[in-house]
Amino acid sequence: MSTPIPIPDSMLGKPTPERRPGDSLQRVLALAASSKPGECSVVDFIRPNNSGYAYVTIDGRRVGAHRFVCAVAHGDPVAPRTDAAHSCRNRTCVNPHHLRWATRSENLSDRTADGTDHRGSRNPQAKLCNDEVRQLRRLRTSGVLLKDLAGQFGIAESTACRIAQGAFYSDVAS
Repeated sequence: MSTPIPIPDSMLGKPTPERRPGDSLQRVLALAASSKPGECSVVDFIRPNNSGYAYVTIDGRRVGAHRFVCAVAHGDPVAPRTDAAHSCRNRTCVNPHHLRWATRSENLSDRTADGTDHRGSRNPQAKLCNDEVRQLRRLRTSGVLLKDLAGQFGIAESTACRIAQGAFYSDVAS
Protein backbone atom coordinates (compact mmCIF):
# COMPACT_ATOMS: atom_id res chain seq x y z
CA MET A 1 0.00 0.00 0.00
CA SER A 2 1.22 3.51 -0.73
CA THR A 3 2.31 5.89 2.00
CA PRO A 4 -0.26 8.60 2.79
CA ILE A 5 0.68 12.01 1.44
CA PRO A 6 0.70 14.66 4.18
CA ILE A 7 -1.97 17.30 3.76
CA PRO A 8 -2.08 20.59 5.67
CA ASP A 9 -4.74 20.62 8.40
CA SER A 10 -6.42 23.58 6.68
CA MET A 11 -7.27 21.32 3.71
CA LEU A 12 -8.78 18.42 5.66
CA GLY A 13 -12.39 19.57 5.71
CA LYS A 14 -14.96 19.10 8.46
CA PRO A 15 -15.21 15.73 10.23
CA THR A 16 -18.48 13.80 10.18
CA PRO A 17 -19.49 10.89 12.46
CA GLU A 18 -19.04 8.31 9.68
CA ARG A 19 -15.54 9.38 8.56
CA ARG A 20 -12.36 10.86 9.90
CA PRO A 21 -11.41 14.26 8.51
CA GLY A 22 -9.32 13.99 5.37
CA ASP A 23 -10.04 10.30 4.61
CA SER A 24 -11.29 11.03 1.08
CA LEU A 25 -8.52 13.54 0.47
CA GLN A 26 -5.84 11.09 1.61
CA ARG A 27 -7.33 8.35 -0.57
CA VAL A 28 -7.55 10.64 -3.62
CA LEU A 29 -3.96 11.80 -3.14
CA ALA A 30 -2.71 8.24 -2.56
CA LEU A 31 -4.45 7.15 -5.76
CA ALA A 32 -2.93 10.08 -7.66
CA ALA A 33 0.54 9.42 -6.23
CA SER A 34 0.44 5.79 -7.38
CA SER A 35 -0.66 6.74 -10.92
CA LYS A 36 1.18 5.47 -13.98
CA PRO A 37 1.35 7.82 -17.01
CA GLY A 38 -0.67 5.68 -19.43
CA GLU A 39 -3.42 4.53 -17.07
CA CYS A 40 -6.43 6.32 -15.64
CA SER A 41 -6.59 6.52 -11.86
CA VAL A 42 -10.33 6.35 -11.33
CA VAL A 43 -11.91 7.58 -8.10
CA ASP A 44 -14.38 4.76 -7.51
CA PHE A 45 -14.81 5.32 -3.77
CA ILE A 46 -16.66 8.65 -4.16
CA ARG A 47 -20.00 8.71 -5.95
CA PRO A 48 -19.79 11.17 -8.86
CA ASN A 49 -22.27 14.04 -9.18
CA ASN A 50 -24.78 14.33 -12.04
CA SER A 51 -22.05 15.69 -14.33
CA GLY A 52 -19.83 12.68 -13.66
CA TYR A 53 -17.20 14.36 -11.45
CA ALA A 54 -16.04 13.13 -8.03
CA TYR A 55 -15.90 15.82 -5.33
CA VAL A 56 -14.03 16.17 -2.05
CA THR A 57 -14.78 18.61 0.77
CA ILE A 58 -12.14 21.09 1.87
CA ASP A 59 -13.04 23.46 4.71
CA GLY A 60 -16.73 22.92 4.01
CA ARG A 61 -16.35 23.67 0.27
CA ARG A 62 -16.91 21.05 -2.40
CA VAL A 63 -14.00 20.85 -4.83
CA GLY A 64 -13.64 18.56 -7.82
CA ALA A 65 -11.19 15.77 -6.96
CA HIS A 66 -9.49 16.34 -10.32
CA ARG A 67 -9.08 20.07 -9.58
CA PHE A 68 -7.66 19.27 -6.15
CA VAL A 69 -5.08 16.85 -7.62
CA CYS A 70 -4.24 19.24 -10.46
CA ALA A 71 -3.51 22.00 -7.90
CA VAL A 72 -1.37 19.67 -5.79
CA ALA A 73 0.55 18.33 -8.81
CA HIS A 74 0.84 21.46 -10.96
CA GLY A 75 0.27 24.36 -8.57
CA ASP A 76 -2.63 26.77 -8.46
CA PRO A 77 -4.11 27.88 -11.79
CA VAL A 78 -2.44 30.98 -13.22
CA ALA A 79 -5.69 32.58 -14.40
CA PRO A 80 -9.08 32.66 -12.67
CA ARG A 81 -11.87 30.43 -13.98
CA THR A 82 -9.43 27.86 -15.35
CA ASP A 83 -10.48 24.25 -15.99
CA ALA A 84 -8.58 21.20 -14.82
CA ALA A 85 -8.58 19.51 -18.23
CA HIS A 86 -8.39 15.71 -18.63
CA SER A 87 -6.31 14.47 -21.57
CA CYS A 88 -7.98 11.06 -21.08
CA ARG A 89 -11.52 12.55 -21.07
CA ASN A 90 -12.39 10.44 -18.01
CA ARG A 91 -14.11 12.74 -15.52
CA THR A 92 -13.37 10.54 -12.50
CA CYS A 93 -9.63 10.20 -13.32
CA VAL A 94 -7.18 11.89 -10.92
CA ASN A 95 -3.95 10.81 -12.63
CA PRO A 96 -1.77 13.95 -12.53
CA HIS A 97 -0.20 12.88 -15.86
CA HIS A 98 -3.67 13.27 -17.44
CA LEU A 99 -4.48 16.64 -15.85
CA ARG A 100 -3.45 20.16 -16.80
CA TRP A 101 -4.76 23.68 -16.34
CA ALA A 102 -6.54 24.97 -19.45
CA THR A 103 -8.82 27.83 -20.34
CA ARG A 104 -12.46 26.90 -20.91
CA SER A 105 -11.94 27.57 -24.62
CA GLU A 106 -8.95 25.20 -24.75
CA ASN A 107 -10.86 22.52 -22.87
CA LEU A 108 -13.87 22.78 -25.19
CA SER A 109 -11.58 22.73 -28.24
CA ASP A 110 -10.02 19.51 -26.91
CA ARG A 111 -13.48 17.96 -26.58
CA THR A 112 -14.36 18.92 -30.14
CA ALA A 113 -11.03 17.57 -31.48
CA ASP A 114 -11.48 14.30 -29.53
CA GLY A 115 -15.08 13.91 -30.64
CA THR A 116 -16.24 13.78 -27.02
CA ASP A 117 -18.37 16.91 -27.11
CA HIS A 118 -22.16 16.64 -27.05
CA ARG A 119 -22.94 18.80 -30.04
CA GLY A 120 -25.67 17.94 -32.50
CA SER A 121 -26.55 14.27 -32.81
CA ARG A 122 -23.94 13.30 -30.16
CA ASN A 123 -26.14 14.97 -27.55
CA PRO A 124 -28.08 12.30 -25.65
CA GLN A 125 -31.21 14.45 -25.94
CA ALA A 126 -30.89 15.00 -29.70
CA LYS A 127 -34.08 14.34 -31.62
CA LEU A 128 -32.50 14.18 -35.08
CA CYS A 129 -29.51 12.46 -36.64
CA ASN A 130 -27.17 14.38 -38.96
CA ASP A 131 -28.86 13.07 -42.14
CA GLU A 132 -32.25 14.29 -40.90
CA VAL A 133 -30.75 17.72 -40.15
CA ARG A 134 -29.40 17.95 -43.71
CA GLN A 135 -32.78 16.81 -45.08
CA LEU A 136 -34.64 19.41 -42.99
CA ARG A 137 -32.34 22.17 -44.24
CA ARG A 138 -32.77 21.08 -47.88
CA LEU A 139 -36.56 21.01 -47.49
CA ARG A 140 -36.59 24.44 -45.84
CA THR A 141 -34.43 25.86 -48.66
CA SER A 142 -36.92 24.45 -51.18
CA GLY A 143 -39.71 26.39 -49.46
CA VAL A 144 -41.35 23.90 -47.08
CA LEU A 145 -43.01 25.72 -44.17
CA LEU A 146 -41.51 25.47 -40.70
CA LYS A 147 -44.74 24.11 -39.20
CA ASP A 148 -44.76 21.32 -41.80
CA LEU A 149 -41.11 20.50 -41.10
CA ALA A 150 -41.79 20.46 -37.37
CA GLY A 151 -44.64 18.00 -37.85
CA GLN A 152 -42.65 15.80 -40.22
CA PHE A 153 -39.64 15.53 -37.90
CA GLY A 154 -41.56 15.53 -34.60
CA ILE A 155 -39.97 18.70 -33.22
CA ALA A 156 -41.18 22.16 -32.22
CA GLU A 157 -41.51 24.81 -34.92
CA SER A 158 -38.97 27.01 -33.10
CA THR A 159 -36.50 24.10 -33.10
CA ALA A 160 -37.02 23.54 -36.82
CA CYS A 161 -36.33 27.25 -37.38
CA ARG A 162 -33.11 27.16 -35.36
CA ILE A 163 -31.92 24.03 -37.15
CA ALA A 164 -32.69 25.56 -40.55
CA GLN A 165 -30.79 28.73 -39.58
CA GLY A 166 -27.80 26.73 -38.32
CA ALA A 167 -28.14 27.84 -34.70
CA PHE A 168 -28.78 24.20 -33.69
CA TYR A 169 -26.63 21.38 -35.11
CA SER A 170 -24.09 23.98 -36.24
CA ASP A 171 -21.48 21.22 -36.58
CA VAL A 172 -23.51 19.56 -39.37
CA ALA A 173 -22.61 20.80 -42.82
CA SER A 174 -25.57 21.18 -45.16
